[in-house]
Amino acid sequence: MATKRRKSAAAAAALDMQLGEVEYPREQEIALSIAAVIEDFVRRRDAEGPLRRDVHPKAHGCLKAKFRINADLPASLHTDIFQPAAVYDAWVRYSNSAPEPADDHRRDARGMAIKLLGPDGERIRADADYPLAQDFILINHPVFFINDPADYLTFMRRTLSASLVDKALIPLALGVRGSAIVLATAAKPLLPLARTRFWSTVPYTWGKGAKRQAIKYSVRLLDDAAAIPPLGDGADALRDGLREILDKRAIVLDFAVQQRASHAHSIEDVMTEWPEDEMPFQSVARLTIPRQRFDTSARDARGEAMAFNPWHCSPSHRPLGAINRLRLTIYERIAALRRAGGKKRRRSRRPE
Repeated sequence: MATKRRKSAAAAAALDMQLGEVEYPREQEIALSIAAVIEDFVRRRDAEGPLRRDVHPKAHGCLKAKFRINADLPASLHTDIFQPAAVYDAWVRYSNSAPEPADDHRRDARGMAIKLLGPDGERIRADADYPLAQDFILINHPVFFINDPADYLTFMRRTLSASLVDKALIPLALGVRGSAIVLATAAKPLLPLARTRFWSTVPYTWGKGAKRQAIKYSVRLLDDAAAIPPLGDGADALRDGLREILDKRAIVLDFAVQQRASHAHSIEDVMTEWPEDEMPFQSVARLTIPRQRFDTSARDARGEAMAFNPWHCSPSHRPLGAINRLRLTIYERIAALRRAGGKKRRRSRRPE
């Protein structure tokens, strides 16, 4: 079974050389090693409770939304998912990045995951619970902090280690440039999630065939930022802020894509930002989060059960680059671990 899974992952992640993908040495072996490191950490951390995500375990809300494709979308940007004026139901999950839930005022990266309930059609990986899902995963910084899979394995081993010595050596795995990106991401001022801009950080395909192109995407507030109330001082300020807004009004966000100008901007270099003055983001859809009550145990449970994976996608929106190729194996392994752990724990609570 494991062999079939590895072959399937390798086939799905076959390189797109036309768009400039380049394989790193031992990629699949490294992906499996990273997954094993994460699995060990999750089992240790959650030995007495349900198995949570290895990162982004603290959710601020699981929100119903509508995703409306722009009616005037240029023909060059039409795909099976992105058709002018199409409307999809969606789920949005906001979260903190740290593997241990903490006060929102503590420095951390923020995440935004969108599960678009798309039309019928092929998916590279089908979500078990939402088979027609098209997932988008973003953080509040335009670049990722590492390029090389081998360095990423070292980083994960040290980050998830129980050893203080290992943690002290994390900057050596990141290097000066990677450490600077991590610090810049964590040092961003804490803003209401509606006012926070999010980026894919890594590239994706847009379209199929000879006309396909490499893009990145971003989400930001479409409304007047001044209308969003400031955050409070509580440990759950981000969730409280969402509640305060959605009790009174909807949040309207712009979903935009950035088309790569040339192959001079490497697919495999996710530590370098594509300059917006050269490659501006173009609006393609509007994401509306309507007024709703989301802070319920049932909604929290739904959000916790969801699995977000950039490979839950149409071939027209295939993930690109080594970091995304690692994710194919890692995300599936961790999602399977959490599903198996949840079933085992539910069985253990049944009466004898």
